[in-house]
Amino acid sequence: MNAEHTLLERSIKRTTVISNAVSVGVSVVTAIFLIYGFYYKTNTTLDSHTEQIKEVKVDVVNIKEKINEAQINEGVSKAEMKALQDKVNGIDTKVDRMDEKLDKILLRK
Repeated sequence: MNAEHTLLERSIKRTTVISNAVSVGVSVVTAIFLIYGFYYKTNTTLDSHTEQIKEVKVDVVNIKEKINEAQINEGVSKAEMKALQDKVNGIDTKVDRMDEKLDKILLRK
């Protein structure tokens, strides 16, 4: 090998090493940006989900209160319905008694 070949070989090796170093540097910088972006996006999403969970908890508490109020009102309605049924049953009993009395009066004649 002569001097030109040696110089050319050194030049190619140096260019290859520099190219590899630049590639590794660019890769590291890109990886850092990707990791930072992923971390930032993940934290933002977690914060958003935490707020949504708090809102859902408040909604669940409100719904439970409304259900309890509805059950209380329904209980009152059931009690009122029972009283009305008792009244209706009482009226039916009176009507039955009146029918029996009318039958007795009519049959005696």
